Amino acid sequence: MPEHNEAEIDGRAGDSPILLKAIYVRFYKSFNFDYLKKSQTSARPRAWEMFRDEWFPHVRISLEKEITTIVGANESGKSQLLRAIEIALSGDGIKHEDFCRYSPFFSAKTGMMAKPEFGVEMHNANELEAQYFGKKQEASSTRSGRIYFFTGQGAGLDLYRAGEDGFEEVKLDAKKAASFRKLLPRTIRLREQAELPDTLSVRFLVDGEAEQVPSRLTRESRRLIEAEGEGAKLALAAYDASKKTSPAAAIPAAVKNLVDAIQYEERSKEADMRLARDLLLKAAGIDAKAFGEVMRSVEGNKEGYADGVMSTINRELDECLDFPNVWAQDKDFRIELSLRETDLAFVIRDRTGTTYSFDERSSGLKHFLAYYAQYLTHVNPDGRPEVLLMDEPDAYLSASAQQDLLKILDDFSNGGLGRPKMQVLMVTHSPYLIDKNKAHAIRVVDKGAMAEGTRVVSNASRNHYEPLRSSIGAFTAETAFIGNCNLFVEGISDQVYIAGVNRVLASMMKDSLRQLNLNSMTIVPAGSASHIEYLLHLARGRDIEKPAALVLLDSDPEGKQVARALKRGGKGRAKIAEEFVMTIADVLNSQDHDEMESSSKTTASFTDIESLIDPLIAFCAAWSYFANFIDVARDNLLSSVPAAEDGDSRTLSFQEVYRAVARSGGEPERDLDKLGMAKEVVAVLECAEQPNGLDLDSDAFRSARSATLERFSKLITAIEWKRRVAVRLLNEERLDRRIKRECNSVAGRLKDPVSAGLLIQTLEAIEALLDDTAEADRYRAAILETRSTFKLNERSSDDALELTDVRASLTTLADAVHTSNDGME
Repeated sequence: MPEHNEAEIDGRAGDSPILLKAIYVRFYKSFNFDYLKKSQTSARPRAWEMFRDEWFPHVRISLEKEITTIVGANESGKSQLLRAIEIALSGDGIKHEDFCRYSPFFSAKTGMMAKPEFGVEMHNANELEAQYFGKKQEASSTRSGRIYFFTGQGAGLDLYRAGEDGFEEVKLDAKKAASFRKLLPRTIRLREQAELPDTLSVRFLVDGEAEQVPSRLTRESRRLIEAEGEGAKLALAAYDASKKTSPAAAIPAAVKNLVDAIQYEERSKEADMRLARDLLLKAAGIDAKAFGEVMRSVEGNKEGYADGVMSTINRELDECLDFPNVWAQDKDFRIELSLRETDLAFVIRDRTGTTYSFDERSSGLKHFLAYYAQYLTHVNPDGRPEVLLMDEPDAYLSASAQQDLLKILDDFSNGGLGRPKMQVLMVTHSPYLIDKNKAHAIRVVDKGAMAEGTRVVSNASRNHYEPLRSSIGAFTAETAFIGNCNLFVEGISDQVYIAGVNRVLASMMKDSLRQLNLNSMTIVPAGSASHIEYLLHLARGRDIEKPAALVLLDSDPEGKQVARALKRGGKGRAKIAEEFVMTIADVLNSQDHDEMESSSKTTASFTDIESLIDPLIAFCAAWSYFANFIDVARDNLLSSVPAAEDGDSRTLSFQEVYRAVARSGGEPERDLDKLGMAKEVVAVLECAEQPNGLDLDSDAFRSARSATLERFSKLITAIEWKRRVAVRLLNEERLDRRIKRECNSVAGRLKDPVSAGLLIQTLEAIEALLDDTAEADRYRAAILETRSTFKLNERSSDDALELTDVRASLTTLADAVHTSNDGME
């Protein structure tokens, strides 16, 4: 296994930027207080949790260092949470009117009116800690970089850091609090209503002056002021609605409202135009002088030179946008600039080769393009850490487009384009914007009954996605069941092991060829090996479109029997190719297993997914599991595990270790809980060191963890390789079907005589279907041979061809490079 730096995993390395670890909210709108914590008898109040001498703990929302996804029902407080983060960091907008209405402290009495309160827990805040808590004799190595700050009822702040004797507190007055906040991360939002304009003035691109932006403000306001009749109508409407002002007094108010609306619209349009200008000049790196050259060439009737410059500009723009790697729905999608007198128009070219203006395309596409343009053009002006807030960005976007947007947000969080990393908080209702690779990053906002207020389920994945299902609907379960590529496994514990360990490996090293992307592949638990054949029939046996599928079985007698049945197929035809049916032993005994044997047990013992787990890891997981239910003595617990017959404890089975720990707790007959143990094993593997409470040899634990991860890495690498092969065959099969349909459709409509032009158009239509794969290249070769056979480059398009020859040629073309579908049917 590759080495990794644990400091990099928890975000505490060296000069890392300040990291928001948690947000605290109390008495803000639907956030009252943490009623669950208050009801726990074991909970102990913190100093900042007291309010008027009573204990009212804040609602705490833990945050991830990359993307935190917030889901919940309508009116549950999701958007309020984003606003609370803005208020906590900036200090702006703390108002009595936002105080929780069902709080017992909501009052209008003199001296009793209170404001909402907010707090932040920060990590990597070493400089702030040194500045506000530092002591001359204190060594920098003793600082944790972990501090808290909270707002109170005044204008200042209360700062805390953990010390040996509890929390150390520092109070800041309003002036010092304002200086402190300037050192905190700032929040940013992408404009949700942004939209790239249809056209841009070339002059505006050159000098960027605001007065070059067309405005209706002066024209509209003058018309309203001068048109007394229209003004009177507006005034009367306003008067009838309010009954509080006279018609004469309502006229200026009505005009002002309309002028304000026009100003807002024009400001938005100007912002859109500046976004487009930044996209061209800053992101694409096009020199503004190039647009000046275009304008002068047009004015001087040098259109040839202008076209040449425009071609160069479009190439630069295409390289910058890189849409084949961004927009999965159309790999041939392009945005180009078209010269129209003194304006430049944004046009779109898709895989059909057709050109469209922006206003002809869907709202979803324009919405995505605006987000993408803001991603490309975003600049951090001063290097201050930033936190990106996104409120339901899935509006208008299809499922595929939402997945593309998720990649952009992931780039934001991971410092794409060479920028500093930033935390991202996203509110969504959509299952397609939930990263299945990082289920631990989901926060479910759940509104309690009556005065309980909003609570947050910090780790929804541990509750089988409940109340996640309630928050975004049962449709999640349906869409996550069978997707475009599926891995069928025997039980749900297999799903937990593969997904969980895949997450652990991904946190240690990014390697897309050795890890699974669970947004593009679904793990489907069948319940048992005997159910897999029927699930394959449901997924692949009933429709023309058959999703890619892989099967992973245990190497026990039942698993081997099912594997033989799947490879043999039913009714004379296999539902899945032999190469896509895997057993645990086959994978672990494949190439490079000699190296694995040197650091782990013999490959002959790999029968199920639990057999990949080193007994010491199984022991830690069993101890952690049973600690939830029975009293397990810690002293000499490891000695309760029986020695193997050959003296090598590594050959002990998973179940033997489980039974031994259960026996030490007085319950030797307790049945093996595979799901519970799977979750505990993943939790143990997430720890770089042994779990607290166990006195184990540290080197032995690290060795056991490394060996276990090494075996799982080999399994996951094999699954990912098979997935790539299956998806490639699926795409080739779809291409075969499309070309067959085109050829058969044309062949069925042919009438004698057939013109050479019709055959040329048919071949061009087939070429338009081809992509950049090797399969497509073979079709191109067949098309070239057809052109040569009929000498189409030498003929007139009106020349007549023999009907039987053309039909035979189309039939041959459809079958010429037909890929065997045994692997996909």
